Amino acid sequence: MTDDLAAYIDSPCIGVCTIHEETGWCYGCMRTRAEVAGWAAMDAEERAAVKADLETRQMTREQRQSFRELMRARRAAMRSTSGA
Repeated sequence: MTDDLAAYIDSPCIGVCTIHEETGWCYGCMRTRAEVAGWAAMDAEERAAVKADLETRQMTREQRQSFRELMRARRAAMRSTSGA
């Protein structure tokens, strides 16, 4: 397995890929932009350290509500541009 493929498989990404403005964390995987961008270049130890820290990053109720509102707005915009 190539290193790039190993990094991809080991990634906590769930495909949400939207950064919360206040925390700087992705709503989906809770990583920072820098952690997401540098993931493939990290060695296994660095990735493990980030993943261990992810467990302590919890969104508040307000942040979850903000995310839901953002996703509703995105879906509405997609429907209006697709003519559905």
